[in-house]
Amino acid sequence: MSRTMLSATVFAMAALMAVPAVQAEEDPIQLLQVTGGGWHDYEEQQHILSEGITERLDVEVDTFYYDGEVEALEIEFFEDPAWIEGYDVVMYNKCWAANVEGGEGWVVEHIITPHVENDIPAVFVHGTLHSYRFHDDAEEWHRFIGVSSFEHQEHVPFTVEHARRGDFLEVGPDHPIIADMPLPWETPHGELYWIVDVFEDTTPLAHAEGTDEEYHPVIWINRYEGLRNFGTSIGHHNETMEHPVFLDMLSRGILWSVGREDEAIQEVEVEEIEVDAGLEGEIIGTEGSWAGEGNTKENVFDGNFNTFFDAPDGYGDDAWVGLDLGEAEVIGAVSYAPREDFADRMVGGRFEGADNADFSGAEELYTITSEPPEGEITTANVDNDTAFQYVRYVTPEEGFCNASVIQFHAAE
Repeated sequence: MSRTMLSATVFAMAALMAVPAVQAEEDPIQLLQVTGGGWHDYEEQQHILSEGITERLDVEVDTFYYDGEVEALEIEFFEDPAWIEGYDVVMYNKCWAANVEGGEGWVVEHIITPHVENDIPAVFVHGTLHSYRFHDDAEEWHRFIGVSSFEHQEHVPFTVEHARRGDFLEVGPDHPIIADMPLPWETPHGELYWIVDVFEDTTPLAHAEGTDEEYHPVIWINRYEGLRNFGTSIGHHNETMEHPVFLDMLSRGILWSVGREDEAIQEVEVEEIEVDAGLEGEIIGTEGSWAGEGNTKENVFDGNFNTFFDAPDGYGDDAWVGLDLGEAEVIGAVSYAPREDFADRMVGGRFEGADNADFSGAEELYTITSEPPEGEITTANVDNDTAFQYVRYVTPEEGFCNASVIQFHAAE
């Protein structure tokens, strides 16, 4: 089924399952993933989603990855009327939000109509909602999805809850897509979409309260022209999309879309890494995060290698994070772990102790001299017998205080 275009790459990924995820008499689900565009890490997310669902389902995934101009509309891949043939479902995780070129009716003719004529459902993920939002076909595209959205709120985590209002109760928490979802669930990171319209064939299954203090659907089903379409606005950050709760929900949505909701997804073992939290105290340091994405100083003390501190623009050279221990302690060791893919930003970072909250007269405890390994704790002994109430980690130049874990340990 794989196809290659000048402006895009298509590759096939067959599911390699040691244990079948579904009943043996059923054929593997044939799924086409359509992805690419701007404002998101689609190069990585194409693998996060394809690998995540093949771990959970008996499914074979082909991926159409578009890496061309996000303003383009008439993409050659969709000009072929047979582009959808052979698939059971198409999953869209794309953001062609600047897409304004092309005449009225192109999206309907080349994307929506093949779904309807071939009775092939669609799964919509996050940025897909904003694709074609300025095009003449925007309303019909949104009806195909089930909801309409034109912008997002702040980059902060949000809490996913069962939909509880009006007709939403007719489906409620027993729907197979969310029946086993541990709600309420707080996303690791977040970019909640403002939902403007919920169309007549759409049933929200879960919602989240936004910064506007309004509730917006985040998981829904849509029976557009009789299709079993499924959508979620949850996503954006890789940390959210690779979370087991998200991938489980997405996999169940795929099963529902192809009418196999009675089948169970394969349980995936998730390795939980316990991290010694070290000394505790009041978290202090540089406020805020880069681009307001929610990667604040508190993240370095949550014991999670997947979260990190990313200081605001303008603080790349002098951001810091630390603790007010409440009373003076002799620090015997410090521990640290880098932000994934940015280990170089810790080289030259230093740990300090002080008697004053403004760190006047601070003493150096330890300086990082080489890139630390990712996904594990590096611990260094401190050669200083002085007791300090205030301790901190200070970023090196252009480091933005990027770290996933920072710890201070009392001397024995």
